[in-house]
Amino acid sequence: MKILLIGEPDRVEELRALLATTAPLVEVEVSDGDEEEDLDIYDAIFDLNFDDDSEIMERYAPLRNKPVFVSALKQQLSEAVYVSGSKIRCMLFGINRRQSWFGESACHFYDYQ
Repeated sequence: MKILLIGEPDRVEELRALLATTAPLVEVEVSDGDEEEDLDIYDAIFDLNFDDDSEIMERYAPLRNKPVFVSALKQQLSEAVYVSGSKIRCMLFGINRRQSWFGESACHFYDYQ
């Protein structure tokens, strides 16, 4: 399995380390999002910069049955889909990562429907 992680180094490193320990046979490539990658060669995409650049939705939407995880709140993700005007063919998931009130981090995944 080949995964693309898009994001700034501080955002990517925690997820990269988690994948290395939980799925050691997964091949992970990292991008800062500045270059346009060939998204078809990846089995899954994690875009941790999406909350800063949601216009990329137009590139993700047509990726039929490909899991795409983006960092966005539910409302922000819905708005990005609406603004793009694209039919969503990928399996789109949002990631809401934040620090909790008690100093522990929390990560919530949800699917876009």
